[in-house]
Amino acid sequence: MKRVFYLTALVSVLCFASCKKENKNTSVDYAFGVEVSSDYVSAQHLLFTLSNTYFKAIYDSNLLASGTATIDGAMVKYFPDSTYQLQIFYPEWGQDDGYGNWRQGEIYAKADSGFFKQQFPVEISFVNFNLTKDTINADSYSYSYMGDENGMDKFNLRVVNGSRNYEDTSGVISFNADLSVNIVKNDTLSGSSQPELLLFSGTMDGICRNGDSFSTESTIDFISDLNCNWMKDGAVTINFNKVEYTGTIYFSDTSICENWYNLVIDNIDFPSKIQKPKWLK
Repeated sequence: MKRVFYLTALVSVLCFASCKKENKNTSVDYAFGVEVSSDYVSAQHLLFTLSNTYFKAIYDSNLLASGTATIDGAMVKYFPDSTYQLQIFYPEWGQDDGYGNWRQGEIYAKADSGFFKQQFPVEISFVNFNLTKDTINADSYSYSYMGDENGMDKFNLRVVNGSRNYEDTSGVISFNADLSVNIVKNDTLSGSSQPELLLFSGTMDGICRNGDSFSTESTIDFISDLNCNWMKDGAVTINFNKVEYTGTIYFSDTSICENWYNLVIDNIDFPSKIQKPKWLK
């Protein structure tokens, strides 16, 4: 009887250990994907916001005619014969850009051949530039005109070693981007062709504040209507360096303007804010 008892107990222990090991191996750390995705969205929103200002400026016929304009809270100047043809100034103490983003510093665009000349990229430089008090830099940041297709102007946005250094000391997001930006124009605005929508697609990769990396590719264009601070529509696939699963990020419906995106992993929804409060542990 004692042998039977001990044998039964041993089998029970082994079964428990096996089940515990199996459960451990099959557990999925979704928190990892949620955290990394948040940093990707933050970097993507940065490029989205800067692109809004750039395209508003280069399509502004009044700016090109008079040489000055106020765009997204900035004093914008156009000097066709200067080293930097487009100059965007925010005061040192900062200025709201009209969408709730606090901006400081200067942005310069070197466009020796103009803004719409194929094979001649417009090089962007940042001088003490901050967005929501985060320091923005890049080894190379450029817009290239790719021509007209089906009535849309097509551009390429390429960023090499871009960075967003958080003022709350939580770290730095480093990234590279290769994005297509297609301009949907409205000929009725101001009597000339003006941008009505920006359609973004392409790839991005980077390293998050926690040191982990990601890569993304858009499967459906996401949209700027140039009136809302947030990305709309679209679908972006995101890959992570430390886990086997992938995620898909969806932005809000085009009919609303909302600080929101939804990360889907294994058919599980992880909704979150594009721009999150800082200084939170």
